[in-house]
Amino acid sequence: IRSSFIKSITHKFLEYFGVIENFHDTFEVKFYTSVERNYYILLRKGDKKKLNINFSKNYWVIFEDKAKRLLSELKQSNRQKTSNYLLQTRIRHMVVNKISEFANDLFCDDKETIFFPSGRCLITMMNNQLSEILQRSYILPQSDSNVFSNIVRRSIDLTLIREYVGYMYSIKSRMSSFGPEELPLIFRHHISKILKGQYVNEDGKERIYYDDKHFIPLNLASSGQQDVINILLDAIDIYRGNLLANRIIEEPETHLFPNAQRFLVEILVALSNFCKCSYVITTHSPFVLASFNNILYYNKVSKTKKEGKYTEYFGAKDFADELEKAFNLGVTEFKAYNLRMDHETYCTPMLDNVTGLIGANVLDESTESIYDIFSRIYDFSFE
Repeated sequence: IRSSFIKSITHKFLEYFGVIENFHDTFEVKFYTSVERNYYILLRKGDKKKLNINFSKNYWVIFEDKAKRLLSELKQSNRQKTSNYLLQTRIRHMVVNKISEFANDLFCDDKETIFFPSGRCLITMMNNQLSEILQRSYILPQSDSNVFSNIVRRSIDLTLIREYVGYMYSIKSRMSSFGPEELPLIFRHHISKILKGQYVNEDGKERIYYDDKHFIPLNLASSGQQDVINILLDAIDIYRGNLLANRIIEEPETHLFPNAQRFLVEILVALSNFCKCSYVITTHSPFVLASFNNILYYNKVSKTKKEGKYTEYFGAKDFADELEKAFNLGVTEFKAYNLRMDHETYCTPMLDNVTGLIGANVLDESTESIYDIFSRIYDFSFE
């Protein structure tokens, strides 16, 4: 069981990252499936330039014990003299499914994870490797020699984008039966504000209707509308199916006007509360950060003040009843970090320990440097 599990992890690592020989000798990743239970998987570059995989003791003991008991049930059923092949097959499938479910439980995360690349990343990859995306198989060769000879050409970007393209194709095939009335008012309001219209999929023809008669094909819409539509369709699909989902979104602000960035952030926060999904977001936008800050502050103030005064600031007169649940976001549910290559500390938390908000220095840093240049030019004009 252990060797099969390790082999599966090795193949998955190769698929995403390539051969371990390309990594520094000090490479090490400790992936915690549960910090509270101290469950983790440790990946490191071994002495023989191979990927070493180890499990925390308590993690593997629990998994192995459960797997052995399930396999024992399977062997016991095989000893029974029965000619019912279908029954035996069903028992085998049941045991395998139970082992898979238990392994997933130990990872403490049953959410489906999808990576949403930024528009420029997707376009670059499509231009450079379109043929590979369309032609390559998902199935890895079985022999290690074939794996190492073929996998070196793969990259994490290509693998993730292939998954993303396939996933979005499946979502859009389900959108022909979508009706806006299925969504909460806050979703309908915000989506219309972002798209400046209503998305419609008519027999595979994607359009944005500005009114009952006038529309524009999605492929002729603005870059912002084309980039954000997949995030919005995914949000709709998660809500419709009440799905457990984990999404990693790269620069959701791409090509969006600041107000549209704010509405998008509010949709994602609302969705995380309605469906208990989670998001990891990378951004360069102070508007995205400020939008999260507004929700954090609203959540803090609304606990002591009457919320009626604040709904108008979110354009929420029509969906005030949904606001409390939609914007239930506090410091225990939200974390923010600043990554800087030019700093002594690469990763620093952005939330202020006292206020529980993103620090003003973080929000103002970019604009201050720009305004500083203007001030210097202004002063220079009077010299």
